[in-house]
Amino acid sequence: MRIYFFDDLQSRPAALRAEIIQFLGGDPAKSKGKPTEKINEDRNKLPLSPEIRSHIADFFARELKACASELGGAAAEWPARYGF
Repeated sequence: MRIYFFDDLQSRPAALRAEIIQFLGGDPAKSKGKPTEKINEDRNKLPLSPEIRSHIADFFARELKACASELGGAAAEWPARYGF
C-alpha cells in the first residue's frame, strides 16, 4: 500500500504517473496518453465558495494537522494553506 497526494497530481502529473506505474510493477516508458488528460471529467461541478472551503477546513482542522505530522510530503503544507 502506498499513499499519493492529489497535490502531486496537480504539480507533477507525469512523474506521479510514472511512480504509480512503477509501484504496481509496470514499465512507465510503455504508458500511453498524456498524464494530464482528463477522462470522464464532470463539467457540471458546483463551485466551492471561499466560505464553504473555510468551513470545511475548520471542520477537518485536527485531521489536516494530523496528516501534516504523520504523512509529511504535500500534507505538511495543508495546515498553513488554511491558516492553522
